[in-house]
Amino acid sequence: MDSRLAQLLGPGVLTMLLRWYLLFALLSIRCVGQAPDISRADFEVPGGIIFGAALSHDGSVFYAQQYLSDDSIGGDNQHLVKLSSWNISGKVMLASKTFSEAQHTQTMPCRRTLLGATSGHLYVCSDRAYIRILDGRALTTLRTVQTYSEGAIRDFAIDESRDRLYLLAEHVNGASTLEELTISTGARINEVTLTEPMLAYSPLAYRSEGSLLVVAFARTGGFAEKTDLVFYDGSTLEVVKRVSDLPRIDGLVFFGSKLLAAPGYAGYKKQKCILSVDLQTFKSDKNFCSPNTGVHSSVAIVNNIYLVAATGINRPKLFSDTPIESVSSSLSVWSVETRKLLTTLPLPPDFTSWLSGVTILGSSGGCFVAYQSAGGSPVVISACIADQRGESNRIPLSRIRPK
Repeated sequence: MDSRLAQLLGPGVLTMLLRWYLLFALLSIRCVGQAPDISRADFEVPGGIIFGAALSHDGSVFYAQQYLSDDSIGGDNQHLVKLSSWNISGKVMLASKTFSEAQHTQTMPCRRTLLGATSGHLYVCSDRAYIRILDGRALTTLRTVQTYSEGAIRDFAIDESRDRLYLLAEHVNGASTLEELTISTGARINEVTLTEPMLAYSPLAYRSEGSLLVVAFARTGGFAEKTDLVFYDGSTLEVVKRVSDLPRIDGLVFFGSKLLAAPGYAGYKKQKCILSVDLQTFKSDKNFCSPNTGVHSSVAIVNNIYLVAATGINRPKLFSDTPIESVSSSLSVWSVETRKLLTTLPLPPDFTSWLSGVTILGSSGGCFVAYQSAGGSPVVISACIADQRGESNRIPLSRIRPK
């Protein structure tokens, strides 16, 4: 401050101004890191286990895939897959279709469900022999795309802007393949055989920018399960980079120049954090942690501002039919920019009592959902996050606590 101005104000006024400036700075810092306003509404999707789901881009419609057991359909030794769409704010079902699936899909259905960014079509692979493409409103089947290799589809990704469909398939001889097809015709463009035999739980992620694929492989190393990540060029299916000897990973999502990976484990290690892999250097770090609970098997990005992941505490049970039990279950929200843990939402107590029990889906509209993909709970957690200016990203849901 100019010395002449300081003389005019006097020491008392100058001290008061400095105090006000300091107070304003402290309040500004506090506002940047404050917990966001979250509107939450839970609802039930009755029927079978939700093994796959999708969320509309504005976060208003939830699509569920459910596997119906023999008891649900009269015990005629046939499984059915039920697809339904739900208006989240009204908690009402919009459409529903049921399909019979082949015998070989009954042990392990493909869990991936995707919503096309441009077409609004729903892509599902509950039958591991082909991808079913449906109208997103009526849930009527438009066509199917089948794998060219003799095997079962384990995972898939789509890029409608490039008319591309990528299939990750397993074969009876233990090998795995990665196939590139066109969505419009189903014609095969390219295929490679993967050298690593064992795929991870949630093995595939795709980034349309730069057409980059990553496949996660699981292997046993030392005293724990390890994960190797192999990055592929989506145009040529050539290997770009291999990152080895990572901890067990159960969830992958691309975000900008990063690949975020959620750890997979029994849920009783508080030191587990989300891995962040830099796509320029391919070095990993642990920037998103929850010191009181650890982080679980799923991660999602909301509105390109927030990161949401499953957290909580499980306790191992020795000499019991149930190997672990849930102590607490929660969803945690971080700021992507500051990497600070902002807030935690409680979940029903059984949501983390399974190894890969929680799946989270985020939207660009500021909303996200979480559901239990193992264990069979029909409760879906739905929430919308208001931005830091206090404005809701879409019509807010009723602020209620879960029943």
